[in-house]
Amino acid sequence: MSADLLKQKPKQTQTKDISLFSATALGIGGMMGAGLYSLLGLASSHAGTHVPLAFLVGAIAASFSVYSYAKLGAAFPSSGGGATFTVMSFGPGMISGGINIFQYIAYLIAAALYAAGFVE
Repeated sequence: MSADLLKQKPKQTQTKDISLFSATALGIGGMMGAGLYSLLGLASSHAGTHVPLAFLVGAIAASFSVYSYAKLGAAFPSSGGGATFTVMSFGPGMISGGINIFQYIAYLIAAALYAAGFVE
């Protein structure tokens, strides 16, 4: 009997669908990431007891970027992310390349700030 079970091929039941809840959780996790934990002390030193209000204002500001990326991603599905949208806007060349390099440098600076927040 166990030999028969080993010979059977497993059924492929995985789908490539993502629910709204899963997409929202991935988006929130990607945007907040470790910044919530590393910068909470810095935020409380500046905002005091108004930290939840500061996070709410930040969430509202970030929602504009989220909405833009959601609309662009739905209109132009691609695995290139923000770089694809820049090339589509400015065409391939120096301008879009410079903007993409600036974006990568900004990501590196953000990662360095996260690391500095963990060190403190």
